[in-house]
Amino acid sequence: MTIHAKIKAIDPAKRHVMLEERTGKPVTVLAAPDVRLEMLKVGDTVNVDYYRSVAFVISLPGSPVPEDAIKQAITRPVEAPGGVGIQVTRVSGLVVGIDVEAHSLDLVNPQGGEIYTINVTDPERQAALPALKVGDTITATVSEALAVAITPAPKSLF
Repeated sequence: MTIHAKIKAIDPAKRHVMLEERTGKPVTVLAAPDVRLEMLKVGDTVNVDYYRSVAFVISLPGSPVPEDAIKQAITRPVEAPGGVGIQVTRVSGLVVGIDVEAHSLDLVNPQGGEIYTINVTDPERQAALPALKVGDTITATVSEALAVAITPAPKSLF
């Protein structure tokens, strides 16, 4: 995917770049090691190319997810170009919505009530979505390969 956005903040220690899309939506990306953060500044208009992969493991309500199943999901190869920064997030929660056509599901975080939308891109896992139902407890392991490239963009486009 490519995001055309304006830089709102840069955290060089964590290599996070907070962006604002044209719609005003904030997006934070993890800059890969080859991204030269010292050449970027708040207010710059940039194009950010990134790839995101999602893996999920289903667990029965009240049952823990086997740790080896999570490890298998995380270690799947990411099909992205070189120069990638990887970030892995694990979200466990109750399925509150499923959109089979859009290949997505909504999870509610039992600790805070936030709702996370998980976009499923792997065809094998997309095929498994119809087996899920609202009320199932699942763990979604989201591995993101982000900020493959951050390049200046013409300011007139924003």
